[in-house]
Amino acid sequence: MDNTRLGLELTLPTALTLGNLLCGFFAVLYAVGHGPLDRSSATCCWMLAAIGFDALDGVAARRLGSESKFGTHLDALADMVSFGVAPSLLCLFEFQAPYLGMPAALVYLSSAALRLARFSTESFSAAKPRVFSGLPSPAAAACVAALVLVEAKGVWPMMIVALVCGLMLSRRPFLHPASLGASRLGVAIGAALVISFFSPALAVGSTVAGYLLLPLLVGSKPR
Repeated sequence: MDNTRLGLELTLPTALTLGNLLCGFFAVLYAVGHGPLDRSSATCCWMLAAIGFDALDGVAARRLGSESKFGTHLDALADMVSFGVAPSLLCLFEFQAPYLGMPAALVYLSSAALRLARFSTESFSAAKPRVFSGLPSPAAAACVAALVLVEAKGVWPMMIVALVCGLMLSRRPFLHPASLGASRLGVAIGAALVISFFSPALAVGSTVAGYLLLPLLVGSKPR
């Protein structure tokens, strides 16, 4: 293996993971009110960008055959910022539910940490599972982003957040997007992009709802 290819295998997935981390940093920055744009929409945009980087780093690592414990642990650390800290701050500031914001934020943060710790310890004990055990943290963060984008307020978004936390900690199987196949995945992404031109909130919400319904199609147990 030449040095150029070796460098690509090591640096490309890592660079994409760091892209996820930096998007998470800006999401946190905007979530606490330090930014020139609207806090809620900007935070959601940075979180969605982080989801894109998170998806790409996994694809790059698998295609280059460079999956490693280092990459998995770095990915979990980046995910904790982007899909743990940033969404928990949205739970704290955006839903305007008296006395529930702080508990919801702490429960979400703890659930995301436990989910990511479980993923990082189990990912090398099974050979490339086709399903996730429990709701992945990027999908959970997308749920929170969808609630913020539709301007959900009060107790009911907190109830959905509680459900999302339960799904993260559960062993319920959720399909890996790659298991849908390139054609189906391409159609789903294309549909979401078309809808986003008319209503970004509807695009995120419908994508999240569709993914949450995927366990109904899973016939096998998670590994």
